[in-house]
Amino acid sequence: MLPLGTGRIYWHVLLGADSAARAVLDEARDRLEGLHGLDFTPAEWLHLTVLVAGLREDITDEQADQMAAAAQRILEPVPPIRMSLSRVLYHPEAVLVRADGDLDPLLAAAQAATRDVTGQDGELENAPWTPHVTLAYSSTSQPAEPVICALGRELPRRDVTIDKISLVNQDGPENLWRWQPLAAAELRPGSA
Repeated sequence: MLPLGTGRIYWHVLLGADSAARAVLDEARDRLEGLHGLDFTPAEWLHLTVLVAGLREDITDEQADQMAAAAQRILEPVPPIRMSLSRVLYHPEAVLVRADGDLDPLLAAAQAATRDVTGQDGELENAPWTPHVTLAYSSTSQPAEPVICALGRELPRRDVTIDKISLVNQDGPENLWRWQPLAAAELRPGSA
């Protein structure tokens, strides 16, 4: 966990403005109401993590802009991507929903743009990459059974259209949500 004032630059798909993604979060909150020890992702920062580009101290604002421009060029032939959210995944530290769809072009663009500009590959938070949206983080040690019983294995399916991937500076520990979008690359209708 990084201290405040020490940021990491992430490639994220920011979903806070998407009503379908927010509906998934709302459904999970409703089902888990009354259970303690879960910190829900704030709706405005609902996201799908693609790649960790590097430490903030190693990436300038100019490089962030260059990375977004490089990703934009790479994604030029890629139209907006549809993904579905429904299958619940459990991790010892979080409750997730799997993001199903052809998301590999996002990862490929983020990796290539990061490598082109910084000379570094970036890193996956988890290997192999399992696209997901984190709904809540566990803030205490607790048995999983009550959470699984309340939430189940599936939520009502929601379809989301991804039309942008963003570079975001996460300053300090994730649970403080001190995030600052730096630059973005768009997926445009009519591509391909």
